[in-house]
Parts: sequence; C-alpha cells; structure tokens
Amino acid sequence: MIAPSQKGAFTPGSVFCGQDLLNDLVKIVQTFRPTVVYLPHPCDAHPDHQAAALLGDAAVAQAEANDPDLVALEVRAYLVHASEPGWPSPRRLRLLLALDASPLRQEGGQWESVSLSPSTVKLKLRAVRSHLSQTWISGRFLASFVRSNELYQPVTRVAGPFLDPSEPAETPPPVEPSPETALVANPVVAT
Repeated sequence: MIAPSQKGAFTPGSVFCGQDLLNDLVKIVQTFRPTVVYLPHPCDAHPDHQAAALLGDAAVAQAEANDPDLVALEVRAYLVHASEPGWPSPRRLRLLLALDASPLRQEGGQWESVSLSPSTVKLKLRAVRSHLSQTWISGRFLASFVRSNELYQPVTRVAGPFLDPSEPAETPPPVEPSPETALVANPVVAT
C-alpha cells in the first residue's frame, strides 16, 4: 500500500486504499454536515466516475448511520460521460446555451436544471481551463459543459449494506476463449 503525501492527505498517515478513502469521506460528511451532496451519476460511462459515485453514496449512507442527528441528505447526480452519443451538443464552448437533458435517459427519474448566473458561468470556465492535463486532451468536450445551467438527477437512495472497499469484488466465472480471442489473449511471437 502507498501512503499519500502528508501535505495532500486529509488524514495524515492514511493508506492509499478504498477503505481509507471511504473513512475520509465519512469524516468529511460528518464534519461539514452538508444538506445536499453532488456525486457523479452511477450510470456515467467512465469507470472512475462510477467508482466515485459508489464511494460517495456509501460515505453518505455510513455518515447518516453513524450520526442520528445528521439530517437526511439530498443526493444529486451529475453526468459527464453519457452513453448517448454526441451529448452534450454542440461539443464546444457556448456560454449562453443551456445543457439539454432531452437526449438523456430518464430511467433514474427526471433531470432537473438549475440556472447559473453569468459570474458563476465565468468561474466554471476558469475552473475547467485550470485543468491543463484534461483540457489538452478533451478541451472542446469539457468546454461544452460550461453553459447557462447545470443538470442533475435527484438520487433515490435505498438503505442497505455499506460498500466495503476492503473486500475484493466477486470474481466473474471464467469465459472460455473463442479461437478469435485466444489469438489476442495468447499472441504467437515469431522467433
């Protein structure tokens, strides 16, 4: 296990693992006592965003279970990587245009829109542009989220067992390779 640098660690000496991250998130929720928490949408197509959604939801549930005085938190999910191709559209900076939820799936409920003030839109643009490693690769895509509104979907949470990141995930049953996949999995190297 790797320990994060003490300078950047929320809990100095913590280990870089799921359980310590979950513990830190629970402490943050219990310390700051938010009434609304924004998390990535659990159906976001990016695996890192899916993991953040699971950890964030688990932290909220555990914080509520640990602290009976903590009000029931409202969780709202935002989407970055949609499974619908071409969303958001257009894929470029359009400060006065609103994000359109109509192409998005409505399975988890209706998408809601919050209008942003012009000064908030400018701050968001500054924030997006500050992530040079992301904008270098995906600048037009990220700029397409700097719009006159934000979209989110209220998350209906169901009480249940907490995510335990220290437990390994269930291993799927082995798949018998076909002749085509066997060549990819076991390439022949000419000598």
